[in-house]
Amino acid sequence: MLKATPVALAPYGEQKYKFDALPPIRLSEPFEALRDKSDAALKARGARPKVFLANLGTPADFTARATFAKSFFEAGGIQAIDSEGFADPAKLVAAFRASGAELACLCSSDKVYAEHAEAAAKALQTAGTRHIYLAGRPTEAEAGLRAAGVTGFVFAGGDAACHAARRLSTDGAGMTEPGKPVLTGGCQCGAIRFAVLAAPAKISICHCRMCQKATGAPFASYADIEKGDFAWTKGTPSAFRSSSIAMRDFCAACGTPLSFRRIDGPRIEIMTGTFDRPDHVVPTRQYGTESRLGWVVGIANLPSQTTQQNYGPEKMATIVSHQHPDHD
Repeated sequence: MLKATPVALAPYGEQKYKFDALPPIRLSEPFEALRDKSDAALKARGARPKVFLANLGTPADFTARATFAKSFFEAGGIQAIDSEGFADPAKLVAAFRASGAELACLCSSDKVYAEHAEAAAKALQTAGTRHIYLAGRPTEAEAGLRAAGVTGFVFAGGDAACHAARRLSTDGAGMTEPGKPVLTGGCQCGAIRFAVLAAPAKISICHCRMCQKATGAPFASYADIEKGDFAWTKGTPSAFRSSSIAMRDFCAACGTPLSFRRIDGPRIEIMTGTFDRPDHVVPTRQYGTESRLGWVVGIANLPSQTTQQNYGPEKMATIVSHQHPDHD
């Protein structure tokens, strides 16, 4: 077998598509960078960013998920503060305040969540918790939990680096200088510009028919941002009331769809394609799948070309872009 002559394969013909190789990266590198930022916060302020593990019920109920949540957050430099199990929201809030944390993560079993999670989340929200997580995958109870104040879910397979990066940018760890935008963007013509002062709480895709119509595309992608962390820095967008509960902002000059926002809601959802660095706002969830077009799942497998390959260098040289550059 070792002396067998290798079989020469027939040539496949001319190479039609070329792709740049992905840059090599150590899988631990993003987490090391986050822990470096946590170390910098410790040196500058004497404390790391903290998350309070709001354990509900008995140790048999919460230990598994509390242990997971502790590892989940501390891998990204966020110190987890453990606690005893609680059934009384008032005692839970007292322990949260004593911990000095600004973040909290509910930890328990699905059975205990069904009985106590919403009440606990409401109590923590009233106490001023900046972000409330729940250890476990979203279930059919997600809408009620989010209404009660839960802003995210942590679970095996979730993006730990992404969660930690968002929280390190918003809870005082100082990923950016005070008041300095972490993200910017605007419309195609440049008449409308915006700035985001903290990482989005959630980034998602919506396939619903209203979002398809609003964008003229098979789906829309949004970054969910607290209104206090967002500002229109140039111009004022026009708005269309697309339903009894929501408005959609757009540029009246060039027509670029810009946002979705609930009337009188605390957040605004900015379309990810309008960011100067859309590669920095990666969706982690999708909604409105009852209207998802069947062919969408196969997009990555379609034959593809770069713009240069499609038009050719000679034609590209004659095109003048009137689009605003991806910066202020």
